[in-house]
Amino acid sequence: MISKFKFYLVSVLKQLSWLFLRNVVKETAKTVVILWLGVVTPIDLLIVKFTFYKRSNNLIVHLFAFRKTNGFSY
Repeated sequence: MISKFKFYLVSVLKQLSWLFLRNVVKETAKTVVILWLGVVTPIDLLIVKFTFYKRSNNLIVHLFAFRKTNGFSY
């Protein structure tokens, strides 16, 4: 009984992780397109990089956006 519940819980967590990832990618793509089209924004986006980590069935997405200000990147 416990193993069935554990299997079910792991499968649900995987599905939620993929749904989260898909939404993050979709929203980021929209943001990049808006920035590329020249809409006024406080961020001058130079690079967007995704790094995917797989740790204990949890998918962690890191989005790095670098802003250009006087030659320094934050």
